[in-house]
Amino acid sequence: MAAQRIKILLLAFLVCAYAAMAYAQEVTITGFVRDMNTYREIGNVNIYIKGTQIGTSSDFAGRYLLRVPVTTGQMVVVFRHIAYEPREIPLESLSEMRQVYLQPRVIPLRGVTIEEKRYQSIEIEKDLPQTVSMVEARNFEIRGYVDAGDLLRIDHSVQVDEELSGKKTASIRGGNPDEVLVLYNGIKMNNPYDNTFDLSLIDLEDIERFEIIKGSNTALYGPEAFSGIINIVPKVQHDYNIRFQQRLGTYRSGNWGLHLYHKLNRLHGSCSLKRGGAKRNFVDVADDKGRLENTSLHHTANLTYIFSDHSDGRPANSLGAMYIYSSMRYDNQRDVESLSNLNELLSFQYTGDIARLKDLDVSVSQGWRRNSFWPAALVHSTGV
Repeated sequence: MAAQRIKILLLAFLVCAYAAMAYAQEVTITGFVRDMNTYREIGNVNIYIKGTQIGTSSDFAGRYLLRVPVTTGQMVVVFRHIAYEPREIPLESLSEMRQVYLQPRVIPLRGVTIEEKRYQSIEIEKDLPQTVSMVEARNFEIRGYVDAGDLLRIDHSVQVDEELSGKKTASIRGGNPDEVLVLYNGIKMNNPYDNTFDLSLIDLEDIERFEIIKGSNTALYGPEAFSGIINIVPKVQHDYNIRFQQRLGTYRSGNWGLHLYHKLNRLHGSCSLKRGGAKRNFVDVADDKGRLENTSLHHTANLTYIFSDHSDGRPANSLGAMYIYSSMRYDNQRDVESLSNLNELLSFQYTGDIARLKDLDVSVSQGWRRNSFWPAALVHSTGV
């Protein structure tokens, strides 16, 4: 009986000793990596034991989990990120730290002098001293942006909201999307129903630049321009006669387009056709009935006659006609709902001088917009 008790005690002692040894050998350390100045979480930080291949990385929320199978008193943990100064912390000290702060890194660059021909000042810049920034679409063609919403994200003061249907609206400096006036070559594009405009309806292939006017402009455009204005300037002259483009992406997405341009003396004419779409399946539905489909269609036609030019080559007096047709359709087969968004615009514009009147900009436009949603049977159609 005594021998059996001794065996049981010895077995329990061995189990406890083994657990203590295993605990002493493997260490798990968790914590967060943050910016020393802003206290924001830092993702994709490389975290590793110096001189070994043991390591991990922080996630999008700055959270990390580091497992060390065998520990010694000499181990040092290195935190490294391209935008921050590297930091080394002893393993024993790191186990007691919940937050790890990194100092932003200042990367010295050689001085560069940039010279650029400035565009003609837009009318609102002459009337109000607002902050104006310009984004040229031609500089971002190789980066894969497919619509105006994607391109405007590069301006840090512009926030772009995207819905499941693919609709994209923009807000400026923390305002609301219905407080931003969207113009296409000076012509209002906002929907009278909710005073917003779907930026995914704009095809970047026909755009020269975006003019972003930040700050309230209610004196000229009323309360609908409380946060700012986005003016989309189309291209008049192109560097091709015939252009065909094809793009493929994830989620069975892609688009193709055909663009034509011809110049006859001072007459410039162009037209384009672009069609695209994407198909995705919901993760909680196995068959094709859970598919989400987005399709888009763009037509653009421009005809411009330039009477005279400025000394720097910009059109001084010109008369142009423009037609835009953009449609987007969203089908959610899982929830049995569909959304259709159609936008058409026909405009005539004269820019230049008439007798003693200088720098005139006169335009006449007619627009058609239609939004339909099913199964709610809500159909809204407006004409401007």
